[in-house]
Amino acid sequence: MFVNMRKFLFSSRHKISMAFAFSSLVNAISIALQPQEKILCFHCNDKMRKKNALMATFNGANYPVCCHGCLAVLKTIERNGLTEQYLHTKASETVASL
Repeated sequence: MFVNMRKFLFSSRHKISMAFAFSSLVNAISIALQPQEKILCFHCNDKMRKKNALMATFNGANYPVCCHGCLAVLKTIERNGLTEQYLHTKASETVASL
């Protein structure tokens, strides 16, 4: 039985599949470690990876948001007719922070 197991472990087919698995793992790690573009959430201004952004349609345009909470806030504001007030407040906060 030991001899059969040894033949299996060192067969060329098994070596190829292990090499493929290892190279796939190395590729996945190198992709994960590459610097990723960061953007700001439209609602809370938190930084997030661009690839992780959710897109919210707000006031007829698409904006990136960081989470479902920010997405829900924008939908609620729009649904309750508070869009103009929200945009005005957001604009004055931006000016104040400069």
